[in-house]
Amino acid sequence: PGFLIARHPVTNAAYEAFLSALLRAGRDDLAKFAAPAGWTSPAGAIARPASEDPQSPVRGITFDAATAFAAYTAKRSGRPWRLPREREWERAARGVDERMFPWGNFLDPAWSCVAASHGGSAPQPASIAAFPLDVSPWGVRGMGGNVRDWCIGDSAPRQGRVRPEHHWVRGGHHLGIAQLARPALRYQLATHHHPGVGLRLVCALDD
Repeated sequence: PGFLIARHPVTNAAYEAFLSALLRAGRDDLAKFAAPAGWTSPAGAIARPASEDPQSPVRGITFDAATAFAAYTAKRSGRPWRLPREREWERAARGVDERMFPWGNFLDPAWSCVAASHGGSAPQPASIAAFPLDVSPWGVRGMGGNVRDWCIGDSAPRQGRVRPEHHWVRGGHHLGIAQLARPALRYQLATHHHPGVGLRLVCALDD
């Protein structure tokens, strides 16, 4: 079925606005629960660290926090935004020709933000405007590198809470080797969050 998918992953700036909206609404507990790793202080304050570029993808969030952001976006926009199912994510990354990488069937680490893209410097996430060649046939950016995306397993029920066995991540990331940029690969995390995992949203046209 047809769907819309965000061209870019959710940025630090967009996620910061989400947390600020929760705090203004008195939802302090939810804001603390949804805050990315490193965004809270020992005193309980929530703030984006100065080292995190507003235009870089948010990362280090849990699946449930990503789901909360999707619900906030859906309520705010009036559209049924949610996390992508694996088949939707892979279709957006590989196109109808099922290419090996978003840009084609060959590997060049200079084309996506992976560990080998930094010339020997410590790998860092990039702005969503960087690496313009990391783009799928549908114009979706950053599916081969920068951050992985949380996805819902295709066998998960359509309604209700998504159980942990259906929590998957897809895509390459700034800490990974270039070969992990292949969109056909899928992973489950050993921890609740990871510094290379963020999110992007999907809106199914038949929901």
